[in-house]
Amino acid sequence: MAIIKAACKREGVTFHSAVMAAHQTATMELLQSSGVQDDTATFCVSMATDLRRYMAENTLPIHGLHNSRSKMFIETNNNTQKSSFWEFARNIEIQKRKVLNSQDLLHQIVATEKGHTGEDSLPETFDYGITALREIETAPSRFVQVTGATMYVFVHNTSFMSFLTYVIGIQKYVFSFSCASNLMAKKTAKMLLDKTLHILQKSASPNERL
Repeated sequence: MAIIKAACKREGVTFHSAVMAAHQTATMELLQSSGVQDDTATFCVSMATDLRRYMAENTLPIHGLHNSRSKMFIETNNNTQKSSFWEFARNIEIQKRKVLNSQDLLHQIVATEKGHTGEDSLPETFDYGITALREIETAPSRFVQVTGATMYVFVHNTSFMSFLTYVIGIQKYVFSFSCASNLMAKKTAKMLLDKTLHILQKSASPNERL
């Protein structure tokens, strides 16, 4: 893991973008081995981001979650492995930052407002949710969905294939691979996991480039 993190820092991308690039490259390889010969595939990536990382400090007594759920569509070529893996990861990084930093894509709504009265009551609490305006209807006709952050909890309740989950903690990187068993066989999931990790390890090696 340390080698992969060092490679990400050297190439100017986040660990998240590298994992996404590796996963999508692995998926393309798996599709090709299954006989799918399309030149490109479009991936729909759903992200749930705590916007307090990008917001100025607010002195108001606001408690709760500032959450952005956004989607980005990434086109992956079938020759990604032959071209520059890190260039692909950098393109993902650029697109992801555009989504996260575009204020016009975000719409703040009041999710819950609780008022307490009485001498021993808790202070008034406001819970805010922030949701993306970009909808799934803008997606291309053929795509594979990948979940990010905590959205993996819906993996069995979605009509789309959901596989990769990535969570950022304080000074920690946590990512897991989960799949809906009614949509993907365990053998296929293991193959995809092995390919993803292999691509990450190989691309991070100072002596090899994909």
